[in-house]
Amino acid sequence: MLLQVTNGKIIVTRAIAIGLLGLLLAVVSCDETPTESEDRDRSSPYMIESQLSLSCDRQYVYFIGNDTVFPESSGIYRARSSNPRRELLLAGQGYESPTISPNNEVVAYLKAGKIWYYRLNDDHNWRSDINTDFSSLLFVTDSLLVGGRLGFVYWFDSLFLVDESRTMVRYLTEGYDPTMLSPGRFIYNLRVEGQAVSVLENDTSGKAADTIYTVFEVGSPGWTRWPSLAPDGHRLVYVHATYGWNYLYSGERGVHGPNRVDSTAYDRAVMLTSNRIVYTGLNGRLYEADFTGELTFPYVATDR
Repeated sequence: MLLQVTNGKIIVTRAIAIGLLGLLLAVVSCDETPTESEDRDRSSPYMIESQLSLSCDRQYVYFIGNDTVFPESSGIYRARSSNPRRELLLAGQGYESPTISPNNEVVAYLKAGKIWYYRLNDDHNWRSDINTDFSSLLFVTDSLLVGGRLGFVYWFDSLFLVDESRTMVRYLTEGYDPTMLSPGRFIYNLRVEGQAVSVLENDTSGKAADTIYTVFEVGSPGWTRWPSLAPDGHRLVYVHATYGWNYLYSGERGVHGPNRVDSTAYDRAVMLTSNRIVYTGLNGRLYEADFTGELTFPYVATDR
């Protein structure tokens, strides 16, 4: 007999109590220890994923994850371009502008404006001896960074070449938001007369920059930011930042008029291919869109 009734009350007997305890233990035993990959994917519904950058081989998207409820889940993350899953690389808060070296060995990032490095194969983390504050970083070779520094007027930015030996050289007196093309080559924005922004290609050899694309901003307040070029060199994506709201556009060289892909409250998007754009959606999560913006869906599966 498992139950007995006493004075109108149902009492669980010792036999059923033992049975329930065994069931509870069985359920607990099914909760296996998470694998390493599962343990490193600490994302939650409260995570804001932003400040995207692309590895030189386009195999990974690196980004900052800022968890607004569980700060221990915050840090520098990456996700593969194929079958993407979040991977926490370096836990912590206050990180900005992550960028990976072309050999995929070292992540550089900013903390309180200062340059820090994190080596993936041994978890070694160290700060640069350069004390200058930067607003953005980009690896252009395995040992050379392009650092962006804001001026007194937004579009009077400067880009510097920086290495680990404390060398810092002003490379461009005007220009902002550098993005990797290939080792030694990058693109950046330059505001020119007539409320237009040109996306320029440059390299570290000092050759004259080539204009890739021009965005005309007449009658459209705000700034064009963070261009990302497709592997074919013809299509690109950029963010038009206004006061409190951003719009994601895609464009094609030699074709009039851009496509509005989506709206977002965040900056930076990357082009994996000529028809795959990864960006931060309105809810702070990573999304993928096609070139026209007609198809959008979550970039990383969240059904775990």
